[in-house]
Amino acid sequence: MNDYVLSVRDLQARRAIQPISFDLKAGQKRLLNAPPGMGKSILLHAMAGIHRPRGGTVLLKGHNIHELPPAELDVIRLSLGYLPGQGQLMSNLGLYENLVLPIRYHANLSENMIRRQAMETLRLVGLDAIPGEFADRREKRLVALARTLILTPDLLLLDEPGEGMDPEHADQVWEALNTISQERNIAMVIAVKTRPEPELFDAPEVVLHAQDPVS
Repeated sequence: MNDYVLSVRDLQARRAIQPISFDLKAGQKRLLNAPPGMGKSILLHAMAGIHRPRGGTVLLKGHNIHELPPAELDVIRLSLGYLPGQGQLMSNLGLYENLVLPIRYHANLSENMIRRQAMETLRLVGLDAIPGEFADRREKRLVALARTLILTPDLLLLDEPGEGMDPEHADQVWEALNTISQERNIAMVIAVKTRPEPELFDAPEVVLHAQDPVS
């Protein structure tokens, strides 16, 4: 078996968009760059095993995730963290309960261990403590990002993590992603419609293009 965390071959979100292929090892990053409506989110869904792609294959740690039985897919998906657009925290839970929900569900840990893991993960994304009830958009997005990390995944799939923020707050999210990459050696695929400045977050691009029409 190879040492790729993620291998994507001829993955296609829409008929009109060219398929993409790439490989990621631990700690490697890709920016999935395209304007709105080109299928970036659909491709991330396919990489996460949420939806089947129009075409192509996705290997997560050597496993074709679209051919696995549901029980095996659930296990292999524990090795990835997925951040949808806008973070999608659960509105009926507080920020701390949102953060620790995955670890409560998937790990048998004491409350002290859960809190210790939560605080360490918050530190990794640049927060000293759980934000209060008047948390701003940046803080909520960072909590959502921390939630994707709390099970220590090998791969992060992030859908426009800095979207909808002012430039200063968006820069703080990219700085947090740099810290995560350096400290945890996690592979990342990040969908963007505008790439960040290279000095802020540098990664190779996979740019989505329209298919040439069939004559």
